[in-house]
Amino acid sequence: MYQKLVKLDPKNGWGSNEVDMVCVLRTAKALKGYIERCIDPDDDPYDIRGQVLPLCEGVLDGSLKLPLIFGELPLKYPSREGWLPDSFEHRWAAFTFPATGTLPEYLEPVVIDGEQYAPMYFEEPGDWPDVVEKYENDREARWQQSSKSTPEEIERTRLKAQERQARLAAEERELAERLRQKRMTRSS
Repeated sequence: MYQKLVKLDPKNGWGSNEVDMVCVLRTAKALKGYIERCIDPDDDPYDIRGQVLPLCEGVLDGSLKLPLIFGELPLKYPSREGWLPDSFEHRWAAFTFPATGTLPEYLEPVVIDGEQYAPMYFEEPGDWPDVVEKYENDREARWQQSSKSTPEEIERTRLKAQERQARLAAEERELAERLRQKRMTRSS
């Protein structure tokens, strides 16, 4: 991973004008795989396949202009209402944050010639998963050190995050298995 200053764009919620293409491509591929594995084309009331797969494919084939504008992303209403599977929401957020140029953490902006910039980390090929996980662990450690929370509260937060990850993985396995079973039934 490397860090560089990126220009912030007030029209895109003060996100960056640049995106971490290595991260965006990685998360687009993961999101596309999730949708194909877990979202039933015959039971997709919010048209996840119709609205999100084209975004993933556009990123992967290079035809989509980035950064995406956060306010123009699909599925805002069903997401806000909690109607989408949590495991989808998790993968969707992992894709949309880097694809919109959203900074993963707040770092003090720098003003250069009247324009605002912020430092941002970028992945390099081969950084996933080890280097990225180390960066995320270091970022969490910095948060813990600067937090006004007690060690007990921090531990509770960490345990809740682990439980959430386990729930998301279980939901994803369940959705994938249901769709797999349905496809097997149809083909026999």
